[in-house]
Amino acid sequence: MRKDFARAFLLLAVLGAAIPAAARDIPQNLLDHEKKTRAAFSPAQKARVSALEARLTPNMTVPEVMRLGQGESNDSIFALLMAYQKMLNKEAREDKKSAIRDAKTARDAKAAKLRSDDHAIEAQMREAQAKAQSAMDAATAALVTGVASGAQQVAGGTLISPTPTPTPRGLVQTRK
Repeated sequence: MRKDFARAFLLLAVLGAAIPAAARDIPQNLLDHEKKTRAAFSPAQKARVSALEARLTPNMTVPEVMRLGQGESNDSIFALLMAYQKMLNKEAREDKKSAIRDAKTARDAKAAKLRSDDHAIEAQMREAQAKAQSAMDAATAALVTGVASGAQQVAGGTLISPTPTPTPRGLVQTRK
């Protein structure tokens, strides 16, 4: 009965720590216990556990790991579950690093796009200013030309209506 209780306690402790989504650290007391347990293994038991650990994959579920260790001693199953948990933690760390790297790459790409957009906007603003200045220069030239032309017409007398003079047929003829 005591052996079953110890096995259940160890399995619950490992299963509690074996939550892939949480990917939390393994408590130090379990790591210490694993070290002591592995130190007490016989060479044959070490070989069996190593062979079982080699068959572990990150996409396995805890029941699959338990089936893998079926028929082994409590200590072997405990070592197997600890190896499984370490593998999951390592994969979670790698996933987190990868996510951070991807976020940094995306952030750098956005920053580069903003810089290129800023340069494009500045170029468009310079072009628009040049066009506006050209339009202002053309408007000023047209205004000056119009004023000069009007002044010339006033000075030349073409804007003042000429006095009509009667003709023998009664038509009005203007003087030039």
